[in-house]
This record gives sequence, C-alpha cells and structure tokens, in this order.
Amino acid sequence: MNIIIGSDHGGYELKCVIIEYLKGLNHNVFDAGTNSREACDYPDFAFKVAERVAADPSSLGIMIDGAGIGSTMCANRVPGVLAATCNELYVTRNAREHNSANLMCIGSQVVGPGLAKKLVDVFLGTKFEGGRHVRRIDKILGYAAGAAALTESVISTVIKRVLEAVSTPGRQPAVSGADDKSVTLISEEYVKNNCSDGSTLVVKKGTPVTSLALDMARAKGVTVSFE
Repeated sequence: MNIIIGSDHGGYELKCVIIEYLKGLNHNVFDAGTNSREACDYPDFAFKVAERVAADPSSLGIMIDGAGIGSTMCANRVPGVLAATCNELYVTRNAREHNSANLMCIGSQVVGPGLAKKLVDVFLGTKFEGGRHVRRIDKILGYAAGAAALTESVISTVIKRVLEAVSTPGRQPAVSGADDKSVTLISEEYVKNNCSDGSTLVVKKGTPVTSLALDMARAKGVTVSFE
C-alpha cells in the first residue's frame, strides 16, 4: 500500500518509528517531512500529506503532531480528504468503517509507539462498510467541493489583481498548462515541479488551488491566471 506520512517537530520521533514499522510490513512509504526536531508549523506538513493523498486515491495518509487535532483540521481543508483524529482503537476503526477516512492523525503526546503501531494496523486493515454510510460520505465530499468552488470564485479576482499589480509591464512570460483534465488539484508540489520562474500558470475553472501552491507561485514569480 502507498502510505504518505508527515509530522511536525513534536511528532518527528514517533514518525520515524512508524516509518520503520511500515517499511517492515512492505508498504511503500513517502515521508513528507519534517526531517528534524527543529520547531516548525504542523499545517505546513499536514497540507503536504493531505494534498498527496488527494492526488492519489490509492494511498492513505498518516500525520503526527502533539495532539492529532490541529493536523486533522488542516487536512480536512483539502478537497477529497477525509481525515480523522485516531488516538483510540474504537474511533480509528469507526473512522474507516463508517467514515471512509483516508488520512489518520495521531497525537505523539497522547499515545506511545506501541499503541501507535496498533492504531496504524487498525486504520490500514479496516475497510469501509459502504451501504448507508455512502450517502453520508457523499454529503461531506459534496459540501467540501462546493465550498472549494466558492472559495475559488471569491479569491480568484483578488489574486489576479495582486499578481497583475506586481508583474513587470510588457513582460511576456511562458505559460504552464494546468488546464489538462488529469490535473484535479494545484498543489505546492505541482507549482514547484511544473512552473518555471516568471511563468504564467493557467488554472482551469473548477480546479482547486491550495494556499501553499499560491505561496510557492509568489515565491517563484509565477502569475496565476484563472479561466
């Protein structure tokens, strides 16, 4: 199974333990950071994990911070992600069986390595029951998609004006195409890997753009154009 895992500085040590445990079970593991005990902000890494999970429906995510709550709040901001705080076995099983959670958040100050491994086992080994729960999950994802579309419509004009205001007059930058139907989310990694400095990123209407992607665009001098 493809597992995306991340942590802040408080969850770093437990993350290292879980990574080794997952590799021992022959899972494919991608470490989204952080890579040290140096203080950092959990949203940066929770968003990275969530964005990768959203981009790969065959994957599951694990995010570790102090309590597991803040990262859950962050991850659930990303369209397509159903994150749950999983510090207890019953809740973890329920999150998968009834809620089809695809990302678990663990609190390193709440559970130790032994329980954390059991929680991971339950999360990865439990299947979604379907049935009556499908209707409820559809409502959650449907609301999230509508909110994302509304957010895009509100911020698109503002972003265009800001980026146009700081662009160099007369400049004719190259265009990075994000209008391909296969692109379902513009993430920080997408901008980093696909947009050259000073280019223009054309975003197809309805395609969600994360806040980290916009930060990366500004850092690279990329103009974001919403169709």
